[in-house]
Parts: sequence; C-alpha cells; structure tokens
Amino acid sequence: MSALTPTYENPFRQLFPIRSHRSIRRRQIPIPKWGPIVFLVLLSCSISLGWGNLSWESLGWGMASVQAQSSNGSPSSPNPQPQSSQGNQSFTLPNPLPAVPVLAAAETGQYVLEFNRSPLVGNRLRLESIYDEARLRFTRPRNWTPKTVKLSLRYRHSPALYASRSNLTVLINGTSIGSVPLNQPEAKIGNAVFNVPPNLIQDFNEVTIAALQNNSPTCTQDPYDPSLWTEVMPDSKLVFNFQPQPIPMNFSRYPYPIFDTLSLEANQIAYFQPKALDESWLTATARLQAALGADGSLSGYGNSHGDQPQSDQAQ
Repeated sequence: MSALTPTYENPFRQLFPIRSHRSIRRRQIPIPKWGPIVFLVLLSCSISLGWGNLSWESLGWGMASVQAQSSNGSPSSPNPQPQSSQGNQSFTLPNPLPAVPVLAAAETGQYVLEFNRSPLVGNRLRLESIYDEARLRFTRPRNWTPKTVKLSLRYRHSPALYASRSNLTVLINGTSIGSVPLNQPEAKIGNAVFNVPPNLIQDFNEVTIAALQNNSPTCTQDPYDPSLWTEVMPDSKLVFNFQPQPIPMNFSRYPYPIFDTLSLEANQIAYFQPKALDESWLTATARLQAALGADGSLSGYGNSHGDQPQSDQAQ
C-alpha cells in the first residue's frame, strides 16, 4: 500500500471564490518530510525576537486607560475642562487693561559733553600726516528730544601748513556740518562753532574730525613730514539743548526705564529696603542687580556708548 502524498490548498480560495462553472484542477505540491520542523523553528525565532516585547497594554488593554485619561480633561483632550482643585489657581485679566503710569517730563535742560571724557583724547588729540581723522562716539538718552546742538571745536596747527591747501572738516554720522581753513598764526588757538541739525542726532552717533594738511604748494611732499600736524584741544565740546520726554513706566523696553543704556552719565538705582529683611528679598535683589549689571556691561553701560565717548584715530 503506497503512502499518501500531502497536498497544499490555497487558503484564499474561500475568501475569494472563483465565480466560474468550469472545474478547476487542484495543483498537488509535494512537501518534504522535514517541512514541519522548519516551520516550528521559524515560529520559535519570531516569538523570541519580536513578540516577546508585547504586553497587554500594547495589545489593547491600555486603550481603556487612555480613554479614561482623555475623558478627565488631560492635554490630549481637544476641549479640556478647568479643574477646581486648590493647587491650580486661575485669574482673569481686567478688561480693559488699566492705563500705563507715566512719569512726567522734566523741564528743558542743557548738557555739555566735553571731548576730554574720551580716554583717547585725554590731554590732546593730534592729527598727523597729509590726511588724518579721528572719531568720537556718543549716545543720546532715550528720553531726550534735541532742540539745538552745537559743536565747539578748539584747535591749533603747525605754522608750516598752507592755508589754501589745509583745512579741518567736521562730520556728524557721515554728514558734513562745516569746514575751517587751517590759517591760524603760530601758537594761536582757533575756535570754530558748528550748528548740528537736530535730525542728525540718533541713538548712537559718531563725530568725525578730518584734517587735510599740506606744507607745500605742490602735491609732491613727504607724508611723514613732522611739520604736518593739527591738535584738537580737550576742552572742545558738544552742547545739547534738549526737551525731556515723559517716561512710560512699563517693561516693554527692559531694562529701561530702570536704567538707560544710552545715558551719558552713570546710571543710579535706588532700592527701597523693607522693615524686615528676609532671604527672599535679598535673593531677588541680588539677582536683579546681577542682571542689570550684565545688561549694562554688554549694552554700553560705562563704556564707549555709555557714560563717556570713545574715539579712535585712523592714520
């Protein structure tokens, strides 16, 4: 009696029955005797690699907790309901918002900014060679509106200069405001006053003093001749007549108005000390002072854009 050969039947036949009246002959596929063993080995490997990480939560038991959490108003819920617990306290902003308090403007004032406040100017500012220039930088405080600005320039120069080919030019933020010939007698100090248009003054400003110096009627000369020099006196100055503006007391431009990083003077901060000092007040005060000091050192407090102008000289 011969052994029966196992057959293979298509499992999709029942799902997708063939709508035909023709008879279809089943295909007989021989399966070796070791086929079931290979199937068991592959099944055990797949269970150990992938299915071992499955849990009841991943198979569907975790859905109940997710749905319950969503129904309680968690962040996953599209319309969370406010909780009435004591730990979560809410407040409502007033509508309309109250007006911002404003510090009234002071009276019209005058401020004099002398060149000797710059460390480069010091006792003198010397311009040498055929062409030389120096730059002085200054700021405008935030609550200033300049009405009139004047620059008073005091200078002296070498007696060897030709007045027709030597002059001193002053520029504010790249715009020339005037020029004077270098025609002063020896050892005499000249004084020139320039009117500065108020619309030229910005938050950060630069004064450029340029000297063109020639000691020969021709263009051929030694650019390093020691007789080519002009000195700007340290008592030269900028005079501002300004109108202070009201100061809104808000923090939209922090650290202003606590202190002004554009101030021409050192900012001063006054603290109101409580009757009883505690750790919370000391900690908050120390942190605020440290933050203000860091902002001031990085934004011009006490440097070239703060309490004193800066100058740099180009040869």
